[in-house]
Amino acid sequence: MLYNTLLNLEFSSHTKIIAFADDLAILTHGKKLSEAEVYANSDLAKIENWAGENKMRFNESKSKVMLITRKTSCHDINIYLKNRKLEQVTEMKYLGVYFDSWLKLYKHIEHIVKKSMTLTFMLSRTVKLHCGLGHKSLKTVYEGALVPLMT
Repeated sequence: MLYNTLLNLEFSSHTKIIAFADDLAILTHGKKLSEAEVYANSDLAKIENWAGENKMRFNESKSKVMLITRKTSCHDINIYLKNRKLEQVTEMKYLGVYFDSWLKLYKHIEHIVKKSMTLTFMLSRTVKLHCGLGHKSLKTVYEGALVPLMT
């Protein structure tokens, strides 16, 4: 409930806040990189003030910044939290989904494939140990383990 006051702060029209449980994503856009930096830093300052007033703090080491652009040239973006420049990354995980700076989901798909292969390998070893698993049992395991992972 405390987070609701943060979500109801007046941010610039260029900023959107997304929150789930204790995870917070701040999306800011601008026509130019410098414009986006100004909006992001201004709105982060509001969030810092809110945190101070509510005796909360954000973990600067877990906070990252990612520039999403169609341009292939790499730009350094200067976004600060508590006067500390945030680490710029080209990919990040938010709520279990991997994003990259071009909004392509290759990293996420690779992650799901790797987890699915590991799970399939473990299930196949179990089936070999317990040869009596029938089609119905295998279908239950598949629907209970692999389908949720992929969806």
